[in-house]
Amino acid sequence: MLELIITRHAKSSWNHPELTDYERPLKKRGRQDAQRMADWLNKQGLKPERIVTSGAYRAVKTAEIIAKHLKRKPPFKLTDKLYFSSSKTHLEVLRKCRDADECILMVGHNPVISSFAEKLCNEGLGEIPTCAMVRIQFKKKHWKDIQFGDGKVIAYQTPKKLR
Repeated sequence: MLELIITRHAKSSWNHPELTDYERPLKKRGRQDAQRMADWLNKQGLKPERIVTSGAYRAVKTAEIIAKHLKRKPPFKLTDKLYFSSSKTHLEVLRKCRDADECILMVGHNPVISSFAEKLCNEGLGEIPTCAMVRIQFKKKHWKDIQFGDGKVIAYQTPKKLR
């Protein structure tokens, strides 16, 4: 069985108008929420074997903070394909993951990360809040076989519920 933990990047700062959208940093609350969500993953006994993240600074920093606080630090795969693309592109990225990595954490951006989660599960999850996580399981052995509608939501956690 394969498992995907979909994460929207943590709360970012708009205080630096000289930076591009791609370069925006995290707010203090975003950094705290990323650590809080890593603690939640640890308490759930979840051990992502790889983190696949957008290359945008706020997504990378979210992934780095989460990884830093996990009991086992997974390797990263950065891809700009997760930066303001489509659900179809997200699915293509997921399908290229190694089967040896049975649990993957994917960090992306709204609105796509929310619609991607909904399409994977055929569930109306609504807009995923910043740094929230949707845990999805698939009764598949190979990532390349994943299709929209194949997933089942196992958990949906937000940092606000953990504050």
